[in-house]
Amino acid sequence: MRLLVICISLTLLPTIAVATGNTHRLNKAYSECLLAKGKQGQYTSFDGGKSAMRLMEACHAQWYAVVDDCVADGDAEGNCNLKAGMLAQAALKLLNK
Repeated sequence: MRLLVICISLTLLPTIAVATGNTHRLNKAYSECLLAKGKQGQYTSFDGGKSAMRLMEACHAQWYAVVDDCVADGDAEGNCNLKAGMLAQAALKLLNK
C-alpha cells in the first residue's frame, strides 16, 4: 500500500515544464528526491517556506539541474527557482507535513 501512495503522489506533483524528454527526466528526479528527503527530515509546510528551502537544498544537485534546464528553455532564473520552490512546497503538502 505504501508504494502505491508514493507512485500516486509522483503523478500528482506538478512539473516545471514538459518541453523535452530531458526536462521530464530532470523534473521526475527532482520530484522523487523531494518526496524521499521530505519523508526523512523534520520539515513542515507551515513555516513560511523555510522547510521548502531546506528541502530544496537537500536535493541541490537535482534542483540545480532543473533550474539550469529551465533557464536554457528561456525562462528567467528567478522564475525557475520560484517554480522549483513551489514543487518543494507541494511535496511537503503531499506528505502531509
